[in-house]
Amino acid sequence: MEDIIQLNPDYQILICRLCQAAVRPGAGIESHFRFVHQLKGQVLKDIKDYFSTLELADPKLIAVPEDNSPAVEQLAVSDGYSCNACRYLTVARDNIVRHWREAGHGAAEERWTQVRLQTWIGARNHTRYWIVRDDSDIDGPADTANAADARRQSAMDELIAASQARLKEEDAARLRKGDLEEDIDRDSPWVKRLGWVRHFGSRDLISIHDAAQWLRARAATGRWAQNQEDEEAARERLLLSRLGQSFDREVDRCCWRLDSVPTETLQWLGSITSMTPSGVPFGRKGKEESMSQYKSVGHRYLSFCWKAYRIGRKEAFKCWAVRFTDEQWSLLHDVAEELESDRVPSSHDSGFFSGRERQAKDKDEDEDEDGDGDGDGDGDEYQDDDDSDEGEQGDEGMTSPLQDALDRAVFRFIVASIKTHVGGNTYTNSLLCFCAALGIKPRPMGYIEPHLYTGLLAAIVWWARLFFLEAAFENQPLDRDEVGVEAVLAFQEQHTSWMCMGTHTVMSTIIGWMAYGKGYRQKMGGQPSIRWSEDGEGLFHMGEHISVEDFTRTLRDEVTEAEKLLDRLFGGVWQPVSKKIDMGRIIDNMIRLGAGQSFASNPKNNWLEPGPAKVMRLMEASIWDAARARWKRQRIKKWLRDLRLLRETLLVLVHTWGGLPGRGPEITTLRHCDSWQLIRNIFIMDGHVMIVTDRDKMKAIRDNGRKVARFVPDRIGRMIVAYIAWLLPTERVLRRECQLAEPRGEQLEYMWRDGSSPVWETDRLSRKLARIMQAGTGVRLGVGRYRAIAIEMGRRIRGLVMKQLEGKMDDEDEDDNVEIDPITGEPVDCGGSWNIVWDLQSTHGTRIARQHYAVHIGFPGKLQPEMIATFKEISRLWHQYLEGSSAEGEGDIEKTAVKRKRDSQVTGQQQQQRANSSNRATSRKRRKTNKEGEAAQKRKIIEDEMTDGLRRLLGPKATWRSDKQAECMRSIMALKADQTAINVLPTGAGKSILSYGNVGARDHGLFREQKFINTTQK
Repeated sequence: MEDIIQLNPDYQILICRLCQAAVRPGAGIESHFRFVHQLKGQVLKDIKDYFSTLELADPKLIAVPEDNSPAVEQLAVSDGYSCNACRYLTVARDNIVRHWREAGHGAAEERWTQVRLQTWIGARNHTRYWIVRDDSDIDGPADTANAADARRQSAMDELIAASQARLKEEDAARLRKGDLEEDIDRDSPWVKRLGWVRHFGSRDLISIHDAAQWLRARAATGRWAQNQEDEEAARERLLLSRLGQSFDREVDRCCWRLDSVPTETLQWLGSITSMTPSGVPFGRKGKEESMSQYKSVGHRYLSFCWKAYRIGRKEAFKCWAVRFTDEQWSLLHDVAEELESDRVPSSHDSGFFSGRERQAKDKDEDEDEDGDGDGDGDGDEYQDDDDSDEGEQGDEGMTSPLQDALDRAVFRFIVASIKTHVGGNTYTNSLLCFCAALGIKPRPMGYIEPHLYTGLLAAIVWWARLFFLEAAFENQPLDRDEVGVEAVLAFQEQHTSWMCMGTHTVMSTIIGWMAYGKGYRQKMGGQPSIRWSEDGEGLFHMGEHISVEDFTRTLRDEVTEAEKLLDRLFGGVWQPVSKKIDMGRIIDNMIRLGAGQSFASNPKNNWLEPGPAKVMRLMEASIWDAARARWKRQRIKKWLRDLRLLRETLLVLVHTWGGLPGRGPEITTLRHCDSWQLIRNIFIMDGHVMIVTDRDKMKAIRDNGRKVARFVPDRIGRMIVAYIAWLLPTERVLRRECQLAEPRGEQLEYMWRDGSSPVWETDRLSRKLARIMQAGTGVRLGVGRYRAIAIEMGRRIRGLVMKQLEGKMDDEDEDDNVEIDPITGEPVDCGGSWNIVWDLQSTHGTRIARQHYAVHIGFPGKLQPEMIATFKEISRLWHQYLEGSSAEGEGDIEKTAVKRKRDSQVTGQQQQQRANSSNRATSRKRRKTNKEGEAAQKRKIIEDEMTDGLRRLLGPKATWRSDKQAECMRSIMALKADQTAINVLPTGAGKSILSYGNVGARDHGLFREQKFINTTQK
């Protein structure tokens, strides 16, 4: 295979040697060699199995190397041109000539330079060039007559080069061993708590890291040549692949036990104490991707142990600091023996005999069936996807004796790794030594951060609990009703002994590390990655500059792009159709209506004509051949492609324009109608599209998320209404009539999917958003980077209470110590809780009041009217910021404040001069008149400031909701520096706007500070 495909270790990219181009990972490997090079059979299968499990970079997404870097080996090098006025690169002379003409760079003698170029992918849509260094010209002289003299180095140059090479080599060797000493000036509290420095000693840390990687035996054992692997290395990789497949089969088998035990048993399994069970039963991960990631950590553990077995117990401790108990080493020997038996059925019996196998065999005996394998009961249990291994696979997909014996050996080894006590030296067993190896990070060189490390430990805890459950019930029947009380109590006793905190076991240690890692990252906070530029016109994220003007313009342009797509989908008449959508007339209920129901199915909205008829009538001429009475399939396919583009664009618009951003899964899992179990996410409220999402990223753990409401501008709201009411029904009809791929039934309720594809995931949103931002701002911003930048920009928006919003979007995983009030967004300390005074007067706390008393029927997910109003105001502020009005308004406020200050100073000086020149015997009546005039002028200024601030927040036509609300704001504006006011308003009277009111309230250029006392502390 080395003459067909090669892995570049520097960039972790696969390079096809046949076409000298990079290959995309995953399904791209098979599609490239099958369709481009017509490979098939065993060769294609070996390539797919060989590389599909590696952690590879995507050449379409990875950053290109720096210009003038050395050429990437095995990648094609092309002659090309570089524009001298910008970084435009091309391999075609016509393109560089046209670029110079169209870019308007002006006149210049040297317009471009001939260079050598490389690109990861040569496809037209994915070509990204960079300049590579021509090694033959690196030290070439400027004057060809002196070329020989320029290439000749002096003795001093040679000495310096040799010395630098030796120092570089010494530094590399020193850094690979990390810190060898511990003291207060060297220690990180995190690393010191886990004892990694003492554990690793002077060993080569990079070698240990490589040993703990999956399918990277070359770097760990040194058995591979640099560019060509020998037969032994190929066999090693094949054996590791079989080991990973065996682990996957055992995980699948153990998952069956989750349905065979009582729910309370699963609650105990998910608990870390022996006192109380967990509130959420232990179970499978919510997504297959999460399952695969958790399994991959198990693959790495088995690979680490097997490599250690290959080099010997003493050598493994000497090189990689891994220890095994005698039991673990003996069971690892069984694993290695079964793994290396090479298609010969093993006679070795490890003694493992599960209840499922016994039950299947008993059933076979009762039914007098021929048993040429493990029994029909295991027919699907150990099915191998590799149907070329005829010697390993029996009839009807059943596993062979070889696989069965290997799986049993792997199961027993994992269980022995879990059931191990820990003494003073933590690292005396293989699993904890592997955990230490996971803490090494080669790029950038150092130890892994707590927030990344705890995720790896969580994977270990998950599959460890799964194996422990199967081991405890291995001789029990599959039917839950037949599981006896003795078995359940025996499990609880074993759980107390091995899986709880404070038991001095492997699991107790790992759970303690997870708890410490979580507390450490809470204490240290996030890593700084963002700052504003000095002029305030942009910010830097990860060293890259993002202009605010480019950022907002890019998102505004995307709205226009969506309207262009809609115009094509509606036959060129989107604008008149859009104007006929009376948003205020649409009727919607904020409660669950029933499976498949939404505002589009409400009979009161029949005037909207929901369904496919409107669009199909508008597009009839282009999609229907009336003369032949048949569909124009090519036109319909083009229409469906435009619909897919609109979906991607709308997905980005909902994520970016709805307000400050949540996480990707909140948007990608939106439902436009109710399902059997869950309420929809799209509502029409007072003429606005409201999107209600679940903002709790750890809902799978808590099983109880918290809701956030976001609102989109009117233009985007009309697009969403048209998409749900007209475009989705039209798509179903066209796909059915033209016999094209239709969405599966379980996908119909989701907003973002195409054809028969599954629901789109965050990766798709991130790629689309990154392309848009790359084109508009010059910086590639995926979902993660966009979230950080948008939140930082949100802090600059006047009147936005970021303290509350950041409390609602807290990134902590499972912080149950601090409750967040769902109405105010404030933390509720249960010891001395802060409660709203009206709730205290009703003799119950805020949380009880909002959860049990007068719960509003018109709002989903415990979203009360006050909270909805707050979310709506935040979304509106964000809309103004993106549209440019907020930034301009802020500048106007500052100018007004400066002008006011100058005017007040000038007025004061004039009054002083007049006072000095006037007669001191002015009558009392005159002084009284002056005071009344000054008071009236001051009241007018306050009124103007209040109105100005209100309209900057809520629009040019905004007014106060009531006289009481305006009176409260006047009292706040009249406060002096040392004064406090208590303002009491009833629920729904607009208290929240008072906290935003200081947007326009300035006293001689300075913000007023006001405090609200509407809570009391017990």
